[in-house]
This record gives sequence, structure tokens and C-alpha cells, in this order.
Amino acid sequence: MFQHTTDARFRPTGYANFIALIGLFLLFSQIPGKVFAQPSPGDDPAAGTFRANILPSLTIPRISSSVIIDGNLDEYMWQTAAVATNFSESFPEERALPPIGVRTLVAYDENNLYVAYIIEDDPKDIRHHLSDRDQIWQDDYAGMLLDTNGDGQVTYFIAANPLGIQGDTRSGNGNEDISFDLIYESAGQLTETGYQVEMAIPFRSLRFPSAEEQVWRATFWITHPREDRNTYSWAGINRDDPCMSCQFGTLRGIKNIRTGRNLEILPSLTGSQSGARDWNNPSG
Repeated sequence: MFQHTTDARFRPTGYANFIALIGLFLLFSQIPGKVFAQPSPGDDPAAGTFRANILPSLTIPRISSSVIIDGNLDEYMWQTAAVATNFSESFPEERALPPIGVRTLVAYDENNLYVAYIIEDDPKDIRHHLSDRDQIWQDDYAGMLLDTNGDGQVTYFIAANPLGIQGDTRSGNGNEDISFDLIYESAGQLTETGYQVEMAIPFRSLRFPSAEEQVWRATFWITHPREDRNTYSWAGINRDDPCMSCQFGTLRGIKNIRTGRNLEILPSLTGSQSGARDWNNPSG
């Protein structure tokens, strides 16, 4: 579950939504006991320096090969995918170096956005349960916050735990719809070095502008529950900024795709019964 603050640069939502956002950080955060720190491009870990991604950008390549969503990441297309790295801790520390390794791979074809998460952590500490959909929030999980209109009004949160069990919400106008269920595929598995999750998100499940090239705002999000509840984000988050979506990164390069037009059919059955007494039949 994830709730975001509506983009203050488009529709100010006030201080109350910021307080709600801080509460969400407390809900989703997590921390590990082992150290699997990721490398920081351009930084010198030995010198103790680290720079979070500020408004990062990623260009997503188009693929032509088929993808089987099984959590293995053994298709060649994953070697050509865009790679999001240099995640930073968003809670409890702010824009700090995470104690685990995180990479996100992203590609697309005519029908789907493909996202894979590779987490390096001690396998025996990873929390995972074979649960119902939307019951993963106490587990480790990986997902993305996606604003396809880029205006901070509606944000999808699309996630899965290490076994591929799905969890998703949709937020807008300061409200979070936890009953929202997006249609997407996901699979995951534990590995010798942590876990990995693979997703295919159909474009027909999303709503976005009609344009030759899509420019989406997003961040990839890792929740890591241990002694504390730590969270890690691809885009560095400043909690003093009441507009969280303003701090998202940008996804570019997705061209010539179409949104869906879902038709919802709700079956129903209507019946009626009436009667009248026959006064000419004493036994009626």
C-alpha cells in the first residue's frame, strides 16, 4: 500500500497531506542487519561520500523478443534493458546509502512495460509469505510509483513481494484507493544473494496521454522490514518537501503505444412475483 501527496506545484493539498505522507514512510520503511551496500557511481565509498539521485532520468529501450514472466531474468532482453541504480534511503535516514544492493531493469514492447528488481541481501533475513493479493505489506517488496500524466494528480503503486505476490494502489486528490487492482503479471524468487522480482505491466491497464512519446514521472521503491522499517528510492526524497511526486525521476523513450479502453460488465438478475386470491375457490 502506498499513498502520496498530490503534487503541490499543480494543486496544493496542504499540510495535512504532508503529515499523512510521513505516516506512510513509517508504514513502508525497513532495515537490514547485513551490509550489501550498492556501489555509487562517481562517489568514493572509501571516503564515506554518497550522492543520491536528484530528479534522475531513464531512457527505456524497446525490445522485440518475447518475455516469460517467471522470476528467472534469463532472457537476453534483460541484458539490453535500461538500468536504474544508486538508490538512496528515504526512511529512517534521508538520501543516505542503503545497506543493501538494489538494481531495477526496465524495457518495453508494443503491449507491456517490463520491470525487474534485483535485491542483494542476506536470504535468511528476507521476509516473504505466500499470501493473498494486497496482503504483502509486512513483507519485503519491490515496486514503482508511476505518474503517467506527470502532473501529480494520480499515482499508481505497483509492487510484488519476493514470491511475486502482488500489491497495488492508486492515489489521487489526497486519497488512496487500496481496493484498486491493476491487471499485471509478476513472479519472484529467492536467490543465493537476495531475491528478484519480474513484472509485465500491460499498457492497456494504465491511463496516459495520447502522444508519440510518453514522458512519465516515477520512482522505484524498495521496502525492507527488519528492526526498523526502511525504504529505498531511485529518486532521492527530501521529506521536508511536501510535494513527493515533484521529486520523482523521469522515464522517457516509450513511443507509439496505446492505452486501454476497459469495458466493465456487471451481470445482474432481476425477478418478480405476484399473485391474487381466487374468491370463487374456497380452498384457494
